[in-house]
Amino acid sequence: MTTRRDISGYERAVSALAGYVAGSMVVVPFDRVKTLMQASPGAHPPAREVARNVWRKEGLRGLYRSLAWDFQHSF
Repeated sequence: MTTRRDISGYERAVSALAGYVAGSMVVVPFDRVKTLMQASPGAHPPAREVARNVWRKEGLRGLYRSLAWDFQHSF
């Protein structure tokens, strides 16, 4: 039988930060593609094509371009 203990405020903050970082790592590339699609007035490129173009031109860094802003903006 395991005993349940309360976690400290520090542990709670660290776990919240880890969850936020993990979530951002998943969401940011999709958000970048969505933003680029919205910035193409008149054209309606498929998301896969936009993502492929970013990958070819900028690589992985291009998909995570707004990650630093996302972290900075949240604090």
